[in-house]
Order: sequence, then structure tokens, then C-alpha cells
Amino acid sequence: MDGEIDPFHPPARRRRGIELPGWLAGLLDAGVVSDDPLVCRAQRFTNIAAFALALNAIGHLLTNALHDFHTLAALNLYNLVIAGLYLALPCLHRFGETVAANALILLSLAGHTFVVFAMGTESNLHVYFTLAGFILFLVGVRHWRNFLVLYVLCGAALIASMMLASEDGFILAQDEAFRHRMALQSLLSAFLLNGAVIASVLTALDRAERDLQHEYERSELLLTTILPSSIAERLKADRNNRIADSLDNVAVLFADLAGFTPAAAKVSPVDLVDYLHRLFSRIDALCEVHGVDKIKTIGDAYMAVGGLREDGGPGVRRIGRLALDMLEVAKQEKLSGQTLRMRVGIHYGPVVAGVIGDRRMTYDMWGDTVNYAARLESYGIPGRIHVSQPYRDAALESFDFERHGVLDIKGFGERETWFLTGVKED
Repeated sequence: MDGEIDPFHPPARRRRGIELPGWLAGLLDAGVVSDDPLVCRAQRFTNIAAFALALNAIGHLLTNALHDFHTLAALNLYNLVIAGLYLALPCLHRFGETVAANALILLSLAGHTFVVFAMGTESNLHVYFTLAGFILFLVGVRHWRNFLVLYVLCGAALIASMMLASEDGFILAQDEAFRHRMALQSLLSAFLLNGAVIASVLTALDRAERDLQHEYERSELLLTTILPSSIAERLKADRNNRIADSLDNVAVLFADLAGFTPAAAKVSPVDLVDYLHRLFSRIDALCEVHGVDKIKTIGDAYMAVGGLREDGGPGVRRIGRLALDMLEVAKQEKLSGQTLRMRVGIHYGPVVAGVIGDRRMTYDMWGDTVNYAARLESYGIPGRIHVSQPYRDAALESFDFERHGVLDIKGFGERETWFLTGVKED
């Protein structure tokens, strides 16, 4: 129904951040088979790096082929082969968390060292070694030792290139203009690769933060649906604090359905559960409207309390208005075509309340006030609100009452009780 809160499907939130097209998201997930989100993220980064390096190799291939295809044939063949190997790397994810990442780094390290020595330091191709910091995104923080080994190898390759490689290399050593053009291309490629990797990392981080916020909102909403809102706020403020309160003036309501057991025996389980779901969901919504706190349901019984949020009169009035609306809602819902009338009992007084349990925590109440309210419901009449003398005295200015008489109530003796009949006209 409208206004009903579903803790498992929180209200739609405005989506923020970068949303990738479906085909691109599928491409980045190529070969990823792990159920671990951290492993999946690292392997997606590996895919991004592999595809970016493949495009970079193809770019160099085209540039070299247009400049001097025959002289640079060995280099062209290298770029073609390594581009294909990069594109095939996602197939290695199934063999382990970091297999593809390690293969990517070692392949790049060996191949690129060859290229730097072939073309010389004037080509500035050794600038690609400075991207080694991104290895951490590929292997993941959990494999930091693996990262350190690869990072040191890349640093060693950079130092070796700077110290041992010649300026001109051994391919097209006399073509200074070509090496300058390669230097420009390598710097631009490093610039683009930096941007692509950083953008992918920030996109993944943004998505992770939004997912975390979504789960946080879901857990917060779930907590406020199983506990009264004021209690949920206290529990969130200090989860280690044991909540145990002595409350002096609260109005406790019990309600159940007259004739529920024989009626339930005549319908299917699906129809029975659907009926209770509809009925109690509407009553839950009424609790929100009237500012009353639902405590629990047991079978066809419903328990609520007014006065947790404020002391005295407001809670008394809220619980009375809820009781009147509950009778109307019960008339509107049908169980296999049959209308079940509701009995309601209300008492006003002190209770002890607290949260019990760790894994499946509940908020409950104890004391004579609770027991007497339950007795009033069981001694009540279907379709009527049976209340105690203390509740009637506290709510007399707000509601009309009809005297029921003196009853001998089990465990409490003879007590005068009343029926709440309606809201008093101003």
C-alpha cells in the first residue's frame, strides 16, 4: 500500500557518478569469475590496463608502419604479437587471483625493456616504466608483497635503461626525427594511460562508495523497522550500550482477531499469510501516522505502545486514535471473503523495557501494565476497545467512554473497565 516501508527495497535514490554502457561494462568484466568483490575489482583493473596497453601497442604499430615498414618490421611484429597477448590476458583470471596481473606486468616489463634498448633513450619510451605504481591496483592491496617485487623489477628496468641503453638504439639509429616523434607519442600515451587508469579507479571507487551507502541506508532502515525509532537512534549512537529503561507513563495496546483460528484452518497458507501481511502492513502504517511504536506481532496478535517518544497525554491520545483506526482497518480486510473483527485492550502505567538479543535483537516490555493490557484484550468484545480505569482517567479529555462494569480479571482481581467509543467532540 502507499506509504508502506519495505526495508529490503529502500526508496529509489538519485543515482550519481559515471554509469558505463552495458557493452563496456561487459568488456571490463571479461574473464572475471570470482565472487570476491575485491578480487573482481583488481581483475577489472587488469583488464583495463591490458586493453589500454593493447591499444597503445597498436598505435605504435601504425606509426612505425607508416614511417618505415620494412626497416621496423621486427618492431612491428613485436607490437602486433604483444597487442594480441594483452587482449588474451583476461582468459588467465580463472587460474588465480593475480595470474593475469602478474603475466601482464612481466610481459610488459620484458617486452618494453627490449623496445627501449632497440630504439634508444632518445625515444623516451622508458617513461612507461614510471607507470609501475598502478601495479598495486592490478594485484590488490592484499598482495602487497607481490606488488613490491614487481615494483622493484620495474624500477630496476628503468635504471638499467637509463644507464645501459644507448641514446640512439640499434634500429634506425640515424633517424633522429623519428625518435623525437616516438618520444612525443610515448609522452602522450603515458598521459592518456594515466588518465584512463585514474578515471577507472575513481569510477570504481565512486561505485563502491555508492554501494556502501546503499547498504548502510538499507541496514539503517531495517533497524528502524524492527525497533522503535527512538530506540534505534540510541542503539546506533552506542551499539555497545545495553538499553534497559524504566518507563512510568506509557499506554500499552494489545489486539487480536476474534475467530482467527477456525477461519485460518479453512484457507490455504498463502491466503492466510497474504491476509495478515495486508492487515498488519496497514496497521504498521497507522503507527507511523499516529506516532505510535509497534513492539511485536505474535500470530494474529499485535502489540503497540504510546508514550516512548513523550510522557503522559500525547502517548495516551496517540494510542487511542490508533485503536479506533485499527477497528476500521480490520473491517476492510477479508480472509477468504470473511471479515474478522478485532479485540483491543489498552492499559496505562509503568513498564520495564529493553533490547534483548545480539544476532536477532528485539525490543520488548515487561510488567503488570503489559500483562493487564493483554488481559483486557482477552476479556474484551470483538469490535470494541476495552480499556482500564487508569487509561480512561488519563484520556478522558480526548475520548468518549462507555462503562463496561466490574470484572474479575485473572491475576488482578476485581477491576472496573471501560470501552473507548470515539474521539470526544471539541
